[in-house]
Amino acid sequence: MTSWANLVNKMKLAGIIGLGEIFTTEDGRRIALYRLNIIEDYSPDVIRMIDLLATSKLSIKDKRIGTMLKNKLDAGCVCLEDYRLMGEDSKWASDMKFAVLLGLVSKKTPKEYTINRKLQSGFSHMDSWQRSFSSAVYEQFGQGSFTTDMMSYERGLFAQYPQRRWS
Repeated sequence: MTSWANLVNKMKLAGIIGLGEIFTTEDGRRIALYRLNIIEDYSPDVIRMIDLLATSKLSIKDKRIGTMLKNKLDAGCVCLEDYRLMGEDSKWASDMKFAVLLGLVSKKTPKEYTINRKLQSGFSHMDSWQRSFSSAVYEQFGQGSFTTDMMSYERGLFAQYPQRRWS
């Protein structure tokens, strides 16, 4: 192996570069294409949102999502299998839909979501009480429709959000 080949191999093993395509030339030589693996850090907004969810005292769902995402930051993705190992696989679909709404994850396959490096939705400009309120509404009603009367009925859940703030 040449010194360049050794260097490329070491960089590949370290995760600095990745193997792309391998093709054969007309004269029978095999050529490998490589690419740099440029990995950005997570934005402070993503970390703050995950921490906010993980420390939630209002929602078990928020706490579950935040804790899972926090534990999977190094891997960069969360999988259905991770939920199975926790015994929570029945909550996978609704948790990931909510995490997508928050802009924290993007769907890669039906069984895997990538954790976004930057928030991907309009939720990033919300105040903390607005994010918390949105989370409480989603926890109570999911993606279904609801009325203000239904929210009034759930007064204990929504009492902490003064109506003057809603305008």
